[in-house]
Amino acid sequence: MRWGLIVLFFIALIFAEEGKYIFAQNNNQITRIDVEGNINIEREEIINLLRDYIGEQIDKKKLQKGILSVYELGFFKDVKMRVVDSEEGITLIATVEEKPQLKNLRFMGNRFIPPRLIQKALRLDLFERKFVDRSMLDSCTERILKLYKDLGYYFAIVYPKVELDEKTNEISVTYVIDEGKRVYVKKVLVFGNTQFTSEEIIRLIATKTGRLFSSGIFSEGDLFRDIKKVKDLYHNSGFIKVTVAHGLFFDRDKKNVVILLTIDEGLRYSVGKISIKGNIALDEAKFKELFPLKEGEIFNQEKFITGLNNINSFYSRNGFLLSRIEHSIIYRDNELKADVHITINENNPFKINRIIIKGNKKTKECIIRKLLLVKEEGLFDGYKIFLTQRRLQDLGYFKKVLIVTEPTDFPDKRNLVIEVEEGGTAMFEAGIKYSTAYDMGVYAKADEKNLLGRAQRLTLKSELGGKKESISLSFIEPYLFSRDLRLKTDFYTTEAKIPRRYFKERRTGGDIGLTKPLFGYTFGNLSYRFEEVKVFDIEPEISDYILPGKTDLAGLSTSITRDTRDSYFYPLKGSLNSLSLETSADFLGSDYSFIKSIGESSYYFNVAGQTVFLMRLRGGTIGGFDGKEVPLFERFYLGGANTIRGYEEGEIAPHFGGKAMGLLNLEYRIPLTKNKTFINSLFYDMGSSWETIRDFNLGDLKQGLGTSLTYNSRLGKIGLIYGYGIDKHKDEIYINIGNNF
Repeated sequence: MRWGLIVLFFIALIFAEEGKYIFAQNNNQITRIDVEGNINIEREEIINLLRDYIGEQIDKKKLQKGILSVYELGFFKDVKMRVVDSEEGITLIATVEEKPQLKNLRFMGNRFIPPRLIQKALRLDLFERKFVDRSMLDSCTERILKLYKDLGYYFAIVYPKVELDEKTNEISVTYVIDEGKRVYVKKVLVFGNTQFTSEEIIRLIATKTGRLFSSGIFSEGDLFRDIKKVKDLYHNSGFIKVTVAHGLFFDRDKKNVVILLTIDEGLRYSVGKISIKGNIALDEAKFKELFPLKEGEIFNQEKFITGLNNINSFYSRNGFLLSRIEHSIIYRDNELKADVHITINENNPFKINRIIIKGNKKTKECIIRKLLLVKEEGLFDGYKIFLTQRRLQDLGYFKKVLIVTEPTDFPDKRNLVIEVEEGGTAMFEAGIKYSTAYDMGVYAKADEKNLLGRAQRLTLKSELGGKKESISLSFIEPYLFSRDLRLKTDFYTTEAKIPRRYFKERRTGGDIGLTKPLFGYTFGNLSYRFEEVKVFDIEPEISDYILPGKTDLAGLSTSITRDTRDSYFYPLKGSLNSLSLETSADFLGSDYSFIKSIGESSYYFNVAGQTVFLMRLRGGTIGGFDGKEVPLFERFYLGGANTIRGYEEGEIAPHFGGKAMGLLNLEYRIPLTKNKTFINSLFYDMGSSWETIRDFNLGDLKQGLGTSLTYNSRLGKIGLIYGYGIDKHKDEIYINIGNNF
């Protein structure tokens, strides 16, 4: 008996030496879990991790696994376990030592960079529940230093001071900052370059001396990105082994720096042999189509990477979730050749077993399912899944949309899990609106874009003051009769003194329309509108051409639209093309008879990063029939925020309006914030309207250019636009609400 106790004593010592657990030998099952040492973490959170041990025999490996699972929460410095045997049974006790929790975070010494910007750079949301350890403090220090160096404060010094409240185990952190002086680029010198001139290289990079379009501030982040740009320039021209070193030479006051880029170009390589193996689904012809790099041409890294991405995309679109693509480049230095070898481990394609939707508390599941571009029992298609995620995000119902896969009992199937986090969908907005056309006014808008969780939209808008007053109510049912049939109805009344029309008009009426998907990205629309138009306060110069009074205007419109944009709110690529035809005639209840046709095409090109170049072309004609003239208020009047900026609303038109028009808009969009809340645009507009299509003359085209700042609010877009009319040498300012194009 004595020797048995001695053995048990030594076993306990061994386990205590490991610092992880101490337990008494007992063959009984664990009946209870308890926690000691926790201060800010709830007992239940730890117990829930260990609950599966109840009813289990004491086992060393299981206890080690339990320690690890608790430790991996990230909240503890140390975790130990022991078992206590009592009359009630065996209790497993987890003894934890918590990391201190962040109580306050302060900054001291930051004169030029506000705390808000520093906190954003720290990304504290990554540190769950803000538990503090040395790793977190060091990481935050590095982030603050990086921010300062990127903003020109190269010699900034940052260190944390901590105060621990031992009673609450809470810690206050103060980052002490010595910003130092801001450093400016005095000169950039390039040595070792023979294939490209120094001017070409300096033109390529962002690090420059101060000038009209450059602040001259030295940013370490910009410098590292510039070095990569220079390497890419050479890599795309066959100089695969180029090296770019940099040296920094500061003046005595450390206010200015001379940057020396030293380039060792190496030799130019061409493409030798291109081989691929392991490809079964991807045949040789398809590979050549996807891989733009060809044997014998100068090696181009961009083409090489594009080819690999294309192959990855091919397998992703065809269900190969576990495919692996490996590549190697073998250099034959004596021949200046680079052989490309690609090895593909395809594995088997996967089908979608079930599509599981989580997190939708308000939005009906059927609404989400109608937007899915993939279906159960179909192949996994990575691109369609990406577009599905984008479509769900564009609804504006969800803060987050996460799509992941989960294993199933079938070896060739996986579940597709769509998890959403819903946000608010009912909004109200009011403010002041101003334009040179309609002067100052106020507006208000109430909008519910997910009525009853059925994706129905109800919007009430009003505008008062200035030269325009209006109120409108619209309703959208996206799935009429639970089908892919969109119903839209509008009711409105508008009174305005429209510039250049020499009269006031009041329109009261509404419209109703149906939109249906036809094929692919193409939609068809059929709509009917009816308005009572009252014309009054007619100026004398046109009193012979239009009479005061009320008339009825009714029209039946058909249109076809193809939309391949990758996003509704901020497209990076794709196009939007539409063609519409409206007929107004007495059999529709109209006092007028005419046909109006309008064609429009918008193309989006992703230039660099998140910047976009947009080109829009628009043209239209209108003509009367049955001997009736086209009413003045239906003719084309260009100029203003939505057509040719830099001119007054309706300024560009013949005296009584045009029966033909055409315009071109070019725009370069630059997001100023990561979430694209603020967008700056540079634009150029050109166009005109003519009495008839036969009067078309290039000499009549009017031009405008300028810039705009757009705020993407939850209710829509609000834009401040400055336009300069090139032909009239005068500028215009607009505050525009809603999409202009």
